[in-house]
Amino acid sequence: MNLAEIETFLTIVNTKSITRTADLLFLSQPTVSQAIRELETHYNGLLFERLGKKLYLTDRGRLLLPHAEELVQQFRQVEELMLNQG
Repeated sequence: MNLAEIETFLTIVNTKSITRTADLLFLSQPTVSQAIRELETHYNGLLFERLGKKLYLTDRGRLLLPHAEELVQQFRQVEELMLNQG
């Protein structure tokens, strides 16, 4: 698990689409799919249910969501703090 995978997860939550996520993050669709597969492997279960071309959170995905949001927020705070040091 890494921050890029978590950010990809969060973007999919918002877009419900691998294609749209790939466009927003300037990644290929296979790269986005691979990031989610790696998270699902790491956490031993599906994070999204795939219905047609849309993705919906599973219970496991809903469990991860608030923690993923917190991780990204904390990372951004650390970045801002450290980059603003003279």
